[in-house]
Parts: sequence; C-alpha cells; structure tokens
Amino acid sequence: MIGRILTRYQLLEEVGHGGMAVVYRGTDTALGREVAVKVLHPHLANDAESRARLEREAQAVAKLHHDNISKIYDYSDHNSPIVSGHGVHSRTDADRISRRAPRRVARDRGDDRLGSGRRT
Repeated sequence: MIGRILTRYQLLEEVGHGGMAVVYRGTDTALGREVAVKVLHPHLANDAESRARLEREAQAVAKLHHDNISKIYDYSDHNSPIVSGHGVHSRTDADRISRRAPRRVARDRGDDRLGSGRRT
C-alpha cells in the first residue's frame, strides 16, 4: 500500500499494525501536512462490525483533548474505511516512555546523574 493514495492521503511508510488495522505515515495531499492514517486490514474492510468499530473509535478519540492523544482530523468510509490524525513522528509512545523512565527513576532515587542537575 506504500505510495498509494486513499481518498486524499498518500501512504508513505508503515509505522505500526495490530489485529484490526495498519497505521501509516502519510501526507494529506489537500492540505500538505503530515498525518497518521489508520487503514483496516483488507480481510476486515468488508466486515460491517469492523467498519463500525473503527468509526466508533474515531468518534470517541475525536472527543478527547490531551497532549498525549493524537488528534483525529478525518474519518472516511469510502471503499476502505480510514482514520487520519495528527502526524506520526519517528518516536512511538513506547519510545517516549522508555526515554523518560530512566530519568524519572533516577530523580525518584535522588540520583542526579541522569537528571537536569536539580533535585525535586
């Protein structure tokens, strides 16, 4: 699917997948911005319950507002349902957490070597 354009989103690279869908880094060709594009697996694309589940997920996440939750820009159910949202950057949530964890543990122990030089 890399290189394909779905509705207005060009898929650039796969960044993750699960049991229900694949997430790609893509470009919104209409607005010229980087986005994350979630696409149902082909074997689920014609399954009404899977399509409804993805739509409910998009609607639920679109109502949330938090710095750690990607914003939903669009939902489309044309041919294969897709959800687009705030761009995918090179780091995953797991990467962010693991990078902060040693600093947080060191700070909690009072060990300043990994911290900012100040104790909290």
